[in-house]
Amino acid sequence: MVFLAGIDEAGYGPFVGPLTLGYSLFRVRDAEQDLWTVLEPVAVKKPLRTDKQRLWLNDSKLVHSGPHGRARLERTVAAFRQLT
Repeated sequence: MVFLAGIDEAGYGPFVGPLTLGYSLFRVRDAEQDLWTVLEPVAVKKPLRTDKQRLWLNDSKLVHSGPHGRARLERTVAAFRQLT
């Protein structure tokens, strides 16, 4: 069993504005396992316009862009909060 961990930040930094840090930890069978393949039914790096079901997992600046950016970020955060 292997653990894959990641960390990311979103914000302007502690001296300029609000800052949020996030982390994730996934348990996988082996280090060679592609996590994107495992998550494919529920998550994408860049969704098609017709793809309203899967979560958009990517850099927060990309996900937050556009008129629905905040809602996309909130949806993803809410989904992951249910896992903890």
